[in-house]
Formats: sequence, C-alpha cells, structure tokens
Amino acid sequence: LAPRRARRAQRLQLECSPMMSPPAHSSWRWAHCRRSWRCCALGAGALPLLVALLRTGTEDGKTCAADAIGWLANDEPTRTLIMEAGVLPPLIALLRAGTEEGKTNAADAIGWLAKEKPTRALILEAGALPPLVALLRAGTEEGKANAADAINMLANDELTRVLIVEAGALSLLVA
Repeated sequence: LAPRRARRAQRLQLECSPMMSPPAHSSWRWAHCRRSWRCCALGAGALPLLVALLRTGTEDGKTCAADAIGWLANDEPTRTLIMEAGVLPPLIALLRAGTEEGKTNAADAIGWLAKEKPTRALILEAGALPPLVALLRAGTEEGKANAADAINMLANDELTRVLIVEAGALSLLVA
C-alpha cells in the first residue's frame, strides 16, 4: 500500500497559506489541524466539489474523488465534515458499481470514516456492508485489503459484529 499512498500524496499536495482563514462553520476544528493540508483543502471548498464529482463525474473522476476523500478522512477533525457533506450515498454507489479501482478507493474512504463511533451506524444503515463483503470476496488484492480494513473498523461495535458475521464476512476474513 505504500506506493499507492506515495502516489496519492504527490497528486494531492497542497500548500497552505498561513493567512488562509477557516470555514466559518468549523472554526473549532481548524485549530486542531491548522497546518494540515487536509484542512486547507476543506477550507478552500474542496469537499462539496469532491462530493459532486462522486455523484456525477466520470468513472475516473469518481475514482479520484473517492481517493481524495479517503485522504481527507485520515484526520479525525475532518471526518465529521465529510459525513455532513453527504458523502456516504455516492461512496456506497461507487463501492457497488464502480471500477475495481473505484471500489478499492471507496472501501478505503469508508474504512477511514468508520473510525468514528457515531459514523459506524450511519455507514451500516446506508448499506455499506453487503458491497464491502462482495469486494472482500471477489475484489483485487488491494480491494480485499481495503474492504477487510473497513469491516475491521465497523467491527469495533458489538452489535455490528453480529451483522458482519450474518453477512458472511467472518469466513472470508479468516480464510
């Protein structure tokens, strides 16, 4: 996964001007990641554009948007903003019917978003588990790894573990 992360970092390098001001609705989050390029990207208005690209872009555009959202979701302060932007429906649609790379990137983003306890239930309610299990069953090696990571994050809640077993993921994870 390291070469993929390095390629992502090269594509998404952003420089943050110290004079750049945070979005008005997230000033408390801005203090936690003042020098982070992720917050710079959010402050510059990238998130609505990425969500729109996920919804209506080309397959390549959707794949790249999911990749960028996965990177943005690496920081705890940005995950709430990402969820509030309505990213789950288009991410799950990409996970169900995208290209192999798109599915892989969507699973990665969902895995990062699942690190927050409140979002786990929302991810499950949105229907992410069946396509994650399908990717775990028949995806590329990287897709399977990202699906396994996402399912692992979802399994941090006891109730979710039952759903994961019922979905048939456990036998795939231990195989």
